[in-house]
Amino acid sequence: MWSQERFSAVSEGSGTLILNYTDGEKRELQLAYGRDIVDWWKQGEPEPFTATIAWTGTNKAASAQGASIQLCKSTFENPRPDVLIATIDFVSAMQLPSPFLIALTVE
Repeated sequence: MWSQERFSAVSEGSGTLILNYTDGEKRELQLAYGRDIVDWWKQGEPEPFTATIAWTGTNKAASAQGASIQLCKSTFENPRPDVLIATIDFVSAMQLPSPFLIALTVE
């Protein structure tokens, strides 16, 4: 059985968004645990992080452990708003907890 580890500090390097611009330049936006992502499983009181919880729910595995599940919403400013972004690469640092992407919108 998987046992949930607790993470207590904001930590840079959980993952990276690589913005690939139409002019060939790339920019990296670092994802940080506690600011951009939190643990998928939630047990007990909310942690004192700045991440925005966008959704909470449950599944069979979480319910069996007295937990719920949650998703965060992260918002980033384009560092080069005058240049179009061609593609975005979502790269996990393969640390616990590992980020995963549900949806992406661009304004």
